Amino acid sequence: MSPAHMANPGKRDRRSGSSVKDVPSPSRADARRKAGDDVTLREAVDLIDALGFSAIAFEEQITEVLSRVEHEGKENFASVAYFLWFAIKELRFLSPGLTEAAVEDSAPINEKEALEGEPSEEQLWAMAEYRRRSVELFEKGDIAAAEAESTRAIRAAGRGSQQLPVLYSNRSLARFSLPGGSMMAAALEDAKLSVQLAPGWPRGHTRLGYCLRQLGRLGEASNAFREGMALEPENEDWKREVEKTEQQRCTTAPILARQLVFSHLPELLQAWTRGRDANGVLQVRIRSTSSFEELGAAKWRLRQQGLALPNVEMRYAFLSRKDYLANLVAYLQEPGSEVSTMDVDGQPHKITDIMRFLPQDQSAEAAIHIDLQGGGQSFAIVGRLPSGKMMQAYLGTLKEPEKPKKREAKRMLDLQRSTGFPKALPKFLGFQEGSGALAFPVVDLERDAPGQVSRKP
Repeated sequence: MSPAHMANPGKRDRRSGSSVKDVPSPSRADARRKAGDDVTLREAVDLIDALGFSAIAFEEQITEVLSRVEHEGKENFASVAYFLWFAIKELRFLSPGLTEAAVEDSAPINEKEALEGEPSEEQLWAMAEYRRRSVELFEKGDIAAAEAESTRAIRAAGRGSQQLPVLYSNRSLARFSLPGGSMMAAALEDAKLSVQLAPGWPRGHTRLGYCLRQLGRLGEASNAFREGMALEPENEDWKREVEKTEQQRCTTAPILARQLVFSHLPELLQAWTRGRDANGVLQVRIRSTSSFEELGAAKWRLRQQGLALPNVEMRYAFLSRKDYLANLVAYLQEPGSEVSTMDVDGQPHKITDIMRFLPQDQSAEAAIHIDLQGGGQSFAIVGRLPSGKMMQAYLGTLKEPEKPKKREAKRMLDLQRSTGFPKALPKFLGFQEGSGALAFPVVDLERDAPGQVSRKP
């Protein structure tokens, strides 16, 4: 079973990316047995991991399946997988460094360099000679001269010449190979032209994939290699390029952050929903000896690499928007070691940016703030994700812990004043160890400490 089958069992699976057939998981039998509406959000996340799908791979497959479904059939996707897909698709982060470059539309065909009309025999001879010399110069390592000869060949060709895809491909390779990547953007445009002029020619997709990957546009690069793989399914090189690109992609900050939220999404939504304040903010502190690269890795990938799952301590705190901002202002004025005021790029968060980013009144979005402290790294992730009633229906029952003794509640609240809440204590406080069950709320401020006055320690 695939995520697509979880959303619509009648659809045929068409997945790409790394093979995970050898990834051991005790949940694989459950994945074959369960489908769609009979699982909670937590079970769905675990099943998707058991099947070897990362958050981004899951999102992209469901997006692909939905694109092939007629509008009238989309109601068949009203399942837990659909809402999980929607949550990851609509997840937004404040920091620019956590936003993956958007897929750009292909540039329109622009053959201004090529001659108008049909080329003469003399022009055809010149084009062939320029092309021959460009190949010869490239093989000798004179890349700049090869690029110049490729340009001459393109200019000698007619705009309808069948040689143009090859000529643009050759110049793309030359520009790609210039020292320092000085013409990488131009190499990409040549690769696009090659593909647009001859979409059924595999080599153009190779050039396009290489350029996109070099420019850090890894999602688009994977798509380019997959299109080439569709043209030559027997060529194993395409699969290797897809896997290489996806492995590189999954170590980038935007994908790591999405995977981190995906892995804890059920608990994040459970705690935020329990807060019973549509304008509230869920602030989560994650402490671990593991790095962001490990905390944001898919569990199946860690198991496949023979790595242990990270040890994680998480504190969940739900605050009103006013109290959350008051605490943040205090830490921006007097930075401490317990709460990071920096984003993933090392830039300080700005209150005005956060206020504009937080969901509008009564929107169906949850505001989350994650303080990540692991592997010597410390930064904050501010995000928002869908939290509509239909999605909440798949959260399952949150079993609340027993009410703490008065002395124990006081001890925990006193500790919180010095570990992230200098102006206002959270309305609800809870904890989670590793992948264990969420204990939330351990402390309900109104219930356990009525009349409690928040103040600096």
